[in-house]
Amino acid sequence: MAHGYATPYHPILELLRDYLGIKAAQPLDEARVRWRRRSQACPPRRYAAAASGIPGSDRPGSPGARLDPAVRKVRLIELVRNIVRSGRREQPTVVLVEDLHWIDAASAEFVETMVDAVIGTTTLLLFNFRHDHAAPWMQRTHYRQISLSSLNRTEVNDLLHNLLARIPRWR
Repeated sequence: MAHGYATPYHPILELLRDYLGIKAAQPLDEARVRWRRRSQACPPRRYAAAASGIPGSDRPGSPGARLDPAVRKVRLIELVRNIVRSGRREQPTVVLVEDLHWIDAASAEFVETMVDAVIGTTTLLLFNFRHDHAAPWMQRTHYRQISLSSLNRTEVNDLLHNLLARIPRWR
């Protein structure tokens, strides 16, 4: 199983951090500053704190900290919808979710929200997953699937040779 995918909302946390420009290895103080700057444009700002995963960005006593878990979930879904729909019309946006077949059940609802939110936007959702993965939203008219066949042994060797040849010590 992919690291983190067993954790509820892990892909959504990654999406929010990417949207806010926060890196996983970033020092906490820098992450807080970046969160404050970027979350100004993230409507509603107080809900961004609840999902950012940055300690101190959602302080006890703030509106996000007191929310009932069901209400927080609804607001986080709305936040994800706003993020997906916030892309500028003149600048296309691509959201990539890898290994969708490992997504946890809690995050699957957010993925479905994103699938519906992209309608009428210049946002492209791109998912990769194993051939046996299925979800109800895959039946929607705005969904397109491109199946890729497996590489044969020669193609794998060529791919590895080309990739490894770029690394100085492998030449």
